[in-house]
Amino acid sequence: MTSVDVLKKYIPIGVGALVVIIVAIFYFFPPNGRMVCELSSAPGNMAASSTYVVDFSLWKVNKLKVTEVVQSSNDEDLIRYRQSLEEDLDRYKGIKYYDSSVEVENRTLTSVITIDYKKIDREKLKEVEKNFSNKLLSIRYLKNIYVKNGAVCKNV
Repeated sequence: MTSVDVLKKYIPIGVGALVVIIVAIFYFFPPNGRMVCELSSAPGNMAASSTYVVDFSLWKVNKLKVTEVVQSSNDEDLIRYRQSLEEDLDRYKGIKYYDSSVEVENRTLTSVITIDYKKIDREKLKEVEKNFSNKLLSIRYLKNIYVKNGAVCKNV
C-alpha cells in the first residue's frame, strides 16, 4: 500500500471523527443557553431550597437569578435569618443591576437575587467583594461551585 492510498483511506475517517467530536462538544457543552441548578437541604427545624438560573452566551455568564426559600416552624429563626441576610445584602445596595429582595410570609422566607453581569458596574462590585475578578464569569466555573455544594444542574 502506497502513502497515497493510506491518505485516501484515512483522511476521510479523520475528518469524519473530527466533525463528530465538534458536534458532541457543542451538544454536551452548548455555547449559549440557560442552566438551572437546584439544591435542597435536609428537612428539619429550618428547611431550605435554592434555585439558580443562569443565562449564558459563549460560555460566559450574562445573568444570574438566585431564589432561596427557607421554611421554619419557628418565626424567630426566620426573623434572625432575614436580618442576617439583609445585613449581607446591604453592602450591594446602590450597585446597578444587582437587585435583591427578602420577604417573610406564613413561616416562609423567600430571597431573590438577580445579577446582570453584562450591565453591572464591575468596579463598584470589586470594591464590595475583595476577591471579585474583573474578568467574565464562565458557566463551567459557576457550575462546578454549585455541584460541589450539592446542587443538581441541567441545561434547558
